[in-house]
Amino acid sequence: MTRKIENPKLITLTDLPDKGKDYDYSNHSRELNNDLTDIIGENPYHIHLELSHLGNAFHATGSIKTSLSRECSRCGTDLMLPMDLHIQEIIVVHPELSRSSKNARVNNVSELDSTGPDSISL
Repeated sequence: MTRKIENPKLITLTDLPDKGKDYDYSNHSRELNNDLTDIIGENPYHIHLELSHLGNAFHATGSIKTSLSRECSRCGTDLMLPMDLHIQEIIVVHPELSRSSKNARVNNVSELDSTGPDSISL
């Protein structure tokens, strides 16, 4: 029997429940340890991510808390820089434009269709 991963590395937005979902990652849960080693080394981290539906888009909010080990460029002293970042993004998913569409051409300006504006509704 395959165990469902509670906080997967790859999140399929179309499978998101209507009420949204929260994800928590840390050095203790270990899902992202290998991916973050190059950036933060062995320092502890906590990532909280909230995903929710927003019309035909998705709203992602969250926070990242960790520390970065760096060296002072002036004196060479080892430094521990705390990081507390807050994230807020809107993700719009729409089908890929075909290569023959006006947006795929190199010279968009001279081929502008002036019959009306193009828009993506959120």
